[in-house]
Amino acid sequence: MRLRGAHITSRVAARAAFTLMELLVVVAILLILVGVSVPTYMWYVENSKERTVKAAVKMYASEVRNFLVTLEGDPAAQQDAQQRFTSGMWPPTVNNGNPPVNPWGEPYVITWGPNGPIVSTKTPKGMVSSEEGGAPGAP
Repeated sequence: MRLRGAHITSRVAARAAFTLMELLVVVAILLILVGVSVPTYMWYVENSKERTVKAAVKMYASEVRNFLVTLEGDPAAQQDAQQRFTSGMWPPTVNNGNPPVNPWGEPYVITWGPNGPIVSTKTPKGMVSSEEGGAPGAP
């Protein structure tokens, strides 16, 4: 009788474990899911960096315009600020006087266009400029 009980117990214990084939199938399914989800995740990360850069370019151009508006009564100070900005000398309150960089480590560059400051930067997909899509704040 004891043998019979031990035999039944060992059968139940043997059935409770997974086979090697079942484990390999589960691992294969997990690898397929990871293989599909990682590229999608990386695309979302790059896309969010692009959107961040586009927003930052417009924000910096707007900030430069606002700063120049405060100097409107003093043409010499406005000319000096324009030269400082275009030569890469940002206000000392920003990043210790160094131009800020985008998520890829490229600096934001200010140039002067017919409508005022243009902020641009290089991304893996090309240049992004505050002139794309109109002036900052414009619909």
